[in-house]
Amino acid sequence: MAVRLTISVSTIPQLEAAVNGLALIGAAERRDPANRGKFPPVTALRYVREKPNQEHWQTPLETALRRTGDCEDLAAYLLSQYLVEGDRDASARVLVINPTLRHVVVARGDGRLVDPSKACGMQGAG
Repeated sequence: MAVRLTISVSTIPQLEAAVNGLALIGAAERRDPANRGKFPPVTALRYVREKPNQEHWQTPLETALRRTGDCEDLAAYLLSQYLVEGDRDASARVLVINPTLRHVVVARGDGRLVDPSKACGMQGAG
């Protein structure tokens, strides 16, 4: 089943909630036996920055199949893995890089921040 999402966010809490929601969808996708073997390690994916004003929200399964994503796609992907592995306190966090740039990372349940975009080739701060 293909999922088509239209997500509109204007605040940091909305962005975090959207990524957390995508991660929950991804956790269900990962648990589905039909998707067995479709989720490579996050380091097998590639960070690709989207063009301004052309945001495409991906479920973690779509990110796995495309093998690319931007920061919120990769954060939802990794977060879905942590949720399936039992880290129920993991969640998306938005970092404010500058007044016009936001970057999404994952906070583990123990408080450590993990940046899947950097692990997937992102250069710079976001």
